[in-house]
Amino acid sequence: YVREVFDFQQKHDALLRSVRSRPQAGILVGDQTIDWYAGKHFVSKAYENAAHGAYYALKHNGFESEPFLDWQMTPELLSRYQMIYAPNAVCLSDAQCAMLADYVHNGGKLLATHLTSVANEYGKVRKNFGLAELMGVDLLDPEPVEIPDLYLKLRSGEEIPQDPQVVRFRVNGAEAIAETLDRGHRANLGPAIVGRSADKGSVIYIGSSLEAVYEETRMKRLRTFLGSLVSP
Repeated sequence: YVREVFDFQQKHDALLRSVRSRPQAGILVGDQTIDWYAGKHFVSKAYENAAHGAYYALKHNGFESEPFLDWQMTPELLSRYQMIYAPNAVCLSDAQCAMLADYVHNGGKLLATHLTSVANEYGKVRKNFGLAELMGVDLLDPEPVEIPDLYLKLRSGEEIPQDPQVVRFRVNGAEAIAETLDRGHRANLGPAIVGRSADKGSVIYIGSSLEAVYEETRMKRLRTFLGSLVSP
């Protein structure tokens, strides 16, 4: 049986060697954000889990992705991908935010999570998301709320585990996809996931780091839910 594999490779050698990878999604890795976490918050694992979780959430749903560093971002690079996944990319410059906005308006899809664009490239916290207008939300507090036993409530009524650390924001032009329920206090913490169209493209914002939860738990329901958000 092993010989059959090599015989097949030899027979179709020219064809197989001409094949090249074509990633569907680009994962924005925040070099600026890594420094921000390491220098200010001393919890670099928080960002590591987000970046790795984004990769595996896509991979385990059958989507090929490719990471790139924030300082490598150009309109030409972004145009290579059908979707950009920005997992907790806290530090983004005004120019980088503008590039992402242009990418979406020209037909791209952006999935941003947690504190993405809350600070500029130097780590200075903004009063609002740098991508606020594009995402259709306004930041209520740059400091996330951390509460155990949180759940996402989907529009269908289904509840699935939520990241215990969430960003509080209000909707300003987007449509709510899910809310955050605080079961312990029997309270609704407001919108958790929103989406909107922007010219030819679309944006989804998740106010928590769900990909980090997936990295730690490999929860099947969370995988299928994330897959449903990014599916063409």
